[in-house]
Amino acid sequence: MRIPKEWRRGIDTGKIVILSPFGPSQHWLTAALCDQRNRMVVALADQTYFVYMAPDRKTTQLAGQFSGWGILEIG
Repeated sequence: MRIPKEWRRGIDTGKIVILSPFGPSQHWLTAALCDQRNRMVVALADQTYFVYMAPDRKTTQLAGQFSGWGILEIG
């Protein structure tokens, strides 16, 4: 992964942290890996807000799973 030079200062000062649930050999994202990434992001969040979710889509299904975590707000 190439880190943009604009991020370097934030990384060096500890204001930006890059986390990934994927190993260095993972180069391509699949739908399953995107779901895994989204779960990690929500699990780390203090609050999650979905501005829009199309009916019967994966985001809506994931939000339903997250709703029991007490950090989800749907607008």
